[in-house]
Amino acid sequence: MLTWTDSTRRARTFYRVYRSSPSRGFSEMVCEPRGVDRCDLRAETLLTTRERRYVDEHPPADAIYRIGVAANWLDETDRGDVFVISPPAAP
Repeated sequence: MLTWTDSTRRARTFYRVYRSSPSRGFSEMVCEPRGVDRCDLRAETLLTTRERRYVDEHPPADAIYRIGVAANWLDETDRGDVFVISPPAAP
């Protein structure tokens, strides 16, 4: 089970749970050095939730998870952008 905390006080946040798995074609983070590194997260979105926990019933052996914190002015979970993303966590 993944659990996390959030100290955001000024907005009602929600979370996107991401999973990377090289064996399933999601290679986690891909960076290109060009003066400044440009990095792209290559992960599948498993869930958008307001809960602070998630259980992956069938994780691949090489799973890596990240939690993205998001919000928007309409307070709708199907809109908005992730503004903070967690470090990688393995089960």
